[in-house]
Amino acid sequence: MSRLHSIAALGLGLSACAGAPVQVDPARTPEQQMERLLTEGLNQALEQVQAQYELLPFALVLHRDGSTEKLGGGSTDPLDTTNSQVSMAPDPAKLLAGLEQRVAREAKDRGDVTAVGFFSDTEVKLPSGQEKGAVRAGIEHASGACEEVFAPIGRVGNDVVYDARITEKRRGVVFTCK
Repeated sequence: MSRLHSIAALGLGLSACAGAPVQVDPARTPEQQMERLLTEGLNQALEQVQAQYELLPFALVLHRDGSTEKLGGGSTDPLDTTNSQVSMAPDPAKLLAGLEQRVAREAKDRGDVTAVGFFSDTEVKLPSGQEKGAVRAGIEHASGACEEVFAPIGRVGNDVVYDARITEKRRGVVFTCK
């Protein structure tokens, strides 16, 4: 099985748990926690793009006890009964900004947030100069470690897959980044 197919299969398996908090042992280091959040979020984004051909912004919040919570990420499908917050023509930038404010406020109020990840649709310029659709993942950790990851989206047959990631520094929304 190719690496791209493995990623797609993993994404479909992990995303079966999407929506409900999942209790697992917390990772030991900030880097491990950030990678866990990034992997989980990219897998959920991949599934949403595969199923709906769109990606509305969502956040994953990692709590001190190791559980994750998903906020946002509805669809514009009028038959989607799980979608109560999104209108038929959402502005993704406004949805993301509102989601960032909400998560920052809840993290401050609750005090048990270890890391957050914000996932949205974007365009990214590849090293070749070509522009390509991508998932943008802004990952922040309470330790001050932060990164902005762009995962360009490609297709292998009927499957949606990720190309090589591009990583940059991130300015924090919830936590102060070093």
